[in-house]
Amino acid sequence: MRFNTSFLERNIFFALLISLVFAFTVAPFLEERGLASQLLNVFLVILLVFSIIIVSDTKISLFIAILLGAPMLISNAAFLLYAKEEFSVFVASTSALFFGYIIVMLLKKIFASRIIDINIILGAVCVYFLIGVVWALLYALVGAYVPGSYDFVGENISQADMNNFVYYSIVTLTTLGYGDITPLSASAKALAAMEALVGQVYLTVIIARLVGLHMQQKT
Repeated sequence: MRFNTSFLERNIFFALLISLVFAFTVAPFLEERGLASQLLNVFLVILLVFSIIIVSDTKISLFIAILLGAPMLISNAAFLLYAKEEFSVFVASTSALFFGYIIVMLLKKIFASRIIDINIILGAVCVYFLIGVVWALLYALVGAYVPGSYDFVGENISQADMNNFVYYSIVTLTTLGYGDITPLSASAKALAAMEALVGQVYLTVIIARLVGLHMQQKT
């Protein structure tokens, strides 16, 4: 089974990127109305659908994507259905596994491409956003299993504060380091250091790869 229509080929990375941008920008503005967590999970489901379409080049990749995506979809549906205040640990773990696989498959597509077009560039941008998503989910898991791992303006952050973890992940990924959220436990510190390193190495390696191939095409 292969999703190979010209429309999908031209627009699927753009659709994925728009979903990621909305997940990062729209959900926090609805936090005061109590809809942020629910909306974030809606976007996670949308990302799941687009991601499966993107990586479904072969039956094996499609099977693995569905195998990893199904638990994520079920856990997100249960979370939305019961509207619990706590961010489910199962949601975080299944989502992290699924998006980790998507990152690997997207990178495979990017490095295997001989022609650098807007689709490949958007795919590379999507990977950068997804790195932030995966690390936010990992931060949530650390916050759930190791209480007191983070300090936010003098208060401990629980596993329910997913929007705070997304914000913290992006700040760490871009190495801004505002200092309003501080990792306290050893695992939280290790994750933060690793994300900052991965973010910088990714930008350097991917940009160098894309620029090199672009120049090669010109000559």
